[in-house]
Amino acid sequence: MAGSLKVLCMHGVGDHHTDSQWQESWRAAILQGVHRWDPKKEVETEFVLYDRLFDQASLSLADTLNALRKLLGSGLRYGVEDLFGRRRGLGDLPDKLRWTAGMVVQWVENDKLRAATRDLLWSAVQKQSPDVVLAHSLGSLVCYDTFLRSSPREALGETTFVSFGSQIGNPFVRASFGG
Repeated sequence: MAGSLKVLCMHGVGDHHTDSQWQESWRAAILQGVHRWDPKKEVETEFVLYDRLFDQASLSLADTLNALRKLLGSGLRYGVEDLFGRRRGLGDLPDKLRWTAGMVVQWVENDKLRAATRDLLWSAVQKQSPDVVLAHSLGSLVCYDTFLRSSPREALGETTFVSFGSQIGNPFVRASFGG
């Protein structure tokens, strides 16, 4: 569609490949927001589904314990720094722990899985050439991890990245991005 806004969407944690109803909710919210700005603007939405990569990746007890060690180490380090630096507090620590469980633990620990999610996202970006990338929760981490790489960052050009429900600043995952 000429003149349309191309939006690439990255979901968060959860089982998104067996029930796609969430996609219609996202489309409706995106359209509503865009139409407040330009009522005649056409919008193309594409969704990057990465749950199958997690299904294919193993996660042993040892992997889980190692990932938890890394996440907790990062959380303690940056949580304490934030507390004394007064940038962030530890009061919402239980909420941050909730966001680091499950798929995030698997993603942080498994380098092959991280590479596969980066490759999947980058392929979708190259195929669609989106104007906007919207990402939620773990999808934000996957995008950030992908976009930190020099080649993709240069090739993104004028693409806008919007993150919501993001874990990027979460002290438990900050060490994954070099602090």
